[in-house]
Amino acid sequence: MKAELANRNTLLKSLAIALTVASVGVVPASATTYFMDQIIGTGSAVGTIVTDGATGVLSPSDFTAWDIRLNGANGVSYTITNLDPGAQVWGAGSGVTADAAHIYFNFSPGSDFLVFQDGQGSGSRYVCEANFNDVGSCLVGASVVPQYYLDASAQFDHALTGLQIIASAPAPTPGQGLLACLAILAFLIATACHRTA
Repeated sequence: MKAELANRNTLLKSLAIALTVASVGVVPASATTYFMDQIIGTGSAVGTIVTDGATGVLSPSDFTAWDIRLNGANGVSYTITNLDPGAQVWGAGSGVTADAAHIYFNFSPGSDFLVFQDGQGSGSRYVCEANFNDVGSCLVGASVVPQYYLDASAQFDHALTGLQIIASAPAPTPGQGLLACLAILAFLIATACHRTA
C-alpha cells in the first residue's frame, strides 16, 4: 500500500513538472510575424511584416523586418525588404495599431500614414496607408507603387474608411516545447498505468 502511494505521489509530482514546463512552452516569442495580402486597386501588396511584438499604437520603430511584393497594374511588380540598401519604414500619427492577430490602419480622416519603401521620399517602390493627402508622403487611402507613383503601374484605393486590417498573424499552433511536454506526460501516464497493472 505504501509503495502504491509513493508511486502515485511520484506520478503527481511528474505531472506537475510536465504541466509547468508545458505552460512555459506556450509563451509567445517577443517578435510577431504578420502576413500582408492587401488588394489595392487592381494591384496588391503581399508578404510578411515582423514587429517587435508591441501591441496598441505602433510607431515605425516597432517594425523590425518586412518582405513585401508590390504588384501593380499591367503585371509590373517589385519586392521590397528591410535588407534593401534604401529600405525605410516611416510614418506619423497614431493610426497604426496591432493586437496579437492583426495590424490595423485607421483610414478615418486624420494626419496618420505608414510607408514601407525602398528609398524614403523617392516616390517609387512603396506601399502606403494614409488618412490624409500630404505632399511628401502619400495620397489618402492605400497605395502600391512598384515603380514610380506617376507610372501607370501604380495603384490606389481612395475609398477606404474606418479601421481596416492590413496584415494578419497566423493562428497560433502548439510549439515544439509543448509537444515535447505532452509526449513526456503521455510516457509518464503509460509508465504509471503499467506499474499498477
